[in-house]
Amino acid sequence: MKWETLLINGDFIDPGGDSPGFIALDGGKIAHTGPAREAGSAKSQAKNVVDLSGMTVIPGFTDTHNHFLLTGLNLSLPGLFFCRSVEDIQDILRHTGPKLGGWMVGLGFDESMFQSMAFPVAADLDRVSKKLPICIFRRDHHSCVINSRAMEILEMAPVNDEEKSGIIKGETVSEVHAAVFASVTKTEKLEAFQRAARAALSFGITCVHALEGGGPFGDDDIRIAVEASGSAPLSMIVYPQTRNVEWVKYELGLPRIGGCLLADGSIGSRTAALFEDYADDPGNKGRLYFKDEELESLVEKAHKEGLQTAFHAIGDRAVAQVVSVYKKVLGRLPGEDRRYRVEHAVLSRPEDIEEMASLGIHVSVQPEFAHLWGGEGGLYEARLGKDRSRRSNPFGTYLEKGITLGAGSDSDVCTMDVMSGISSAVNRAYAEESISIMDTIKLYTSEAAKLAFMERETGRLLPGMRADIVVLSENPLSSPRIEEIEVVGVFAGGDLKFGRMPG
Repeated sequence: MKWETLLINGDFIDPGGDSPGFIALDGGKIAHTGPAREAGSAKSQAKNVVDLSGMTVIPGFTDTHNHFLLTGLNLSLPGLFFCRSVEDIQDILRHTGPKLGGWMVGLGFDESMFQSMAFPVAADLDRVSKKLPICIFRRDHHSCVINSRAMEILEMAPVNDEEKSGIIKGETVSEVHAAVFASVTKTEKLEAFQRAARAALSFGITCVHALEGGGPFGDDDIRIAVEASGSAPLSMIVYPQTRNVEWVKYELGLPRIGGCLLADGSIGSRTAALFEDYADDPGNKGRLYFKDEELESLVEKAHKEGLQTAFHAIGDRAVAQVVSVYKKVLGRLPGEDRRYRVEHAVLSRPEDIEEMASLGIHVSVQPEFAHLWGGEGGLYEARLGKDRSRRSNPFGTYLEKGITLGAGSDSDVCTMDVMSGISSAVNRAYAEESISIMDTIKLYTSEAAKLAFMERETGRLLPGMRADIVVLSENPLSSPRIEEIEVVGVFAGGDLKFGRMPG
């Protein structure tokens, strides 16, 4: 019996140990590996031989934090990521017109990139149209702006001056989100998952932790996500964003709950929970979305049912709350490894970092956060001041303390471009929190697999592992510009899902 595919003459990188000289794929798994000197004799044992001509092979990437349905839906909607003024936003909206159920929708504006630094308001959107409802979402999805017609449709009763001007922040954003996306059908959602999967594969992602439901989406979307995972061209690990532990355990049969179950908001929207005031908004420390006892009850119930839990916590006060609750529950209910997760953990106190390490808490970090908003003159410095900005996204400290990290995109907040993510973690504005290229590759491969208990299935170039493999144009360990490296081919479950291979 011959192997299906043999990969030879490549620069193979196994992030967890000695790298092989060739790899044989068969039955959806890595069937055999060996030293380069044996590659010639192995050719006779394979149906298809791929000579990589020196290209680099590493395990398929895992994206540990991705709003996959939203990513797929948003790929068909106008993006505002590169807008540098309110006028840019207006031009894009005028040229695209209504999309979802008659709404005009724009995604991903970031006022910190505007020369004026001014937040758009309803009057700006009314200049595009007063007849059609318009909603634009900030890049972090923790705030949005609606026009006067949208206020009428939503029957908004503004509670402060910001809302009177059309600026919506905090948990109310979910209500707006739900109304805007209400017209999307199940068929369109299933198509969106496929669209997102194809896009992920193009970046070398072969496994995605899909954070679904909650906020603007409901339990039906979690069911749709589970259905979509059965036919997805990559491994799609669904994290159900709901508080309904029994439903997740006994109806969905999933071993995990959470994802972006929000302990707080975002730094950009000044809703992340901090111990000290925002530097540019004295008196505002953000706020916690859970009461302590409420969060503790949810974690304990999930723990007793054997579920892994994951919570979004960006500010240091939110991180401290989640870590404290995890410690209390683990103190009462020690036992099996639950791999509690904290998502983002952008700002953490030293004592909470120590606790995360001692409790075995796993953290999903987003390298592009540091690239987009870190450094001198960046958003973090404006919101947090220089000292806290330097301490943000402390990847180096987390690794030094022995915390298991996985990297995610938080798409569509950031791009799914893994090479850009690797470059962002390595080339930090504040070098003290930079990490090595190999450590960063591990965050997307072998270490990322641990966050979903998949280290025996993926993340390494070992026999018996899933044949999830990425072929790169250059070796990131020696390339001077990591972000420019191209994904040439992607195997998922042994099948070529993206690109073309020679031979």
